[in-house]
Amino acid sequence: MYERIRELTGNPKKPFTFADMMDNPKYRKRIRESNPEYQKELEQKMKAGARGQIYLSITGDHFNRRKQKYSLNFRGFLLYLAGEARAKKQNNRRLREVISNPVILELAPFLQYWQNFEKSKFDVIGTLREIGMEFQNLLTIYPIDYLQQRVTERYFFTVNTYFIELKLPLSFHIYVKNVDKRTQLKLKEYRLRMYSTLNEWYKNEIERNEKNIEFYSEEE
Repeated sequence: MYERIRELTGNPKKPFTFADMMDNPKYRKRIRESNPEYQKELEQKMKAGARGQIYLSITGDHFNRRKQKYSLNFRGFLLYLAGEARAKKQNNRRLREVISNPVILELAPFLQYWQNFEKSKFDVIGTLREIGMEFQNLLTIYPIDYLQQRVTERYFFTVNTYFIELKLPLSFHIYVKNVDKRTQLKLKEYRLRMYSTLNEWYKNEIERNEKNIEFYSEEE
């Protein structure tokens, strides 16, 4: 699946669709061997994405497929995490390569500085696999904006809690050993950015809720 993600983050050499991909016997065999339990469900979701563009974004000339650019949207990234979480043969190196891709980092800015946090012994890969499992049944239910906010909260709060607990007296010696000055500065910047992002989302939520309260209060 990672090979397809790499193709989806740039201009493909020739037009393709998810349906074309699922008809590829070599791809289907590779997925079955690495993840047999998830194969059928994955194929169904991929084909649904091909019909309704659920998991990808298409930009460029919509009248000329050769000039179209295919890229995963956030829902597609979560589908990938769910697949990785349920894979029979999990590949941490492959997942690290995926989240190092600038396109993925643009989709999921909460992953900023993940390398620094991992060097401080935060379990980045394990947390992402947990997120994939937790949100796999919500992929087609909620809009992308909602998924982005909830996943950002889930990941950021896990990172934040990890470093808070690491500074407690009983584990402070581990903090001193694993968290260097550079990572401390990155963590501060990361916290400020994430709290600012969440604060903006919460303001918008409050405004929507206030409008709904006003609307339903006037309803007869």
